[in-house]
Amino acid sequence: MSVEQVTTIIVAIVPFIVLFIAPMMETGKFDEKKVLIFLFSVSLVVLLGFRDSGGADDISVYKLYFDYGYRKEPIFNLIVQFVRTIGFNYKGVFLCYSILTAIFVFFALKNCDLEKYDLLVYMAAFYFLVFPTVLTVMR
Repeated sequence: MSVEQVTTIIVAIVPFIVLFIAPMMETGKFDEKKVLIFLFSVSLVVLLGFRDSGGADDISVYKLYFDYGYRKEPIFNLIVQFVRTIGFNYKGVFLCYSILTAIFVFFALKNCDLEKYDLLVYMAAFYFLVFPTVLTVMR
């Protein structure tokens, strides 16, 4: 099985698990909504941070910016310096961005007063409306 096939399977299975299987789990003493939000955030890291050549701009844009810098975005340059410090290549920038996105989404959804099914509708809309464009372009 090739890397592309495995990636396609993961992209298809992870949203299904978060949307349909996770809500049926017994969470015990944990708040059900917080568990769903946590799983959703982890799925963002998995799906966005570990993409392999899924983006339209991987090599043509971000590899060049990683190698030579980009003066117009100082935060991007800070992230690049951090990623270089820990020894990753330009794909580490995607992982760093996905972790930051997951943290912000986690705290934003945690502070929203959504019912469980409203939260599931939000996550479904994100996966099927917003996610395809987020997968191909990092920002």
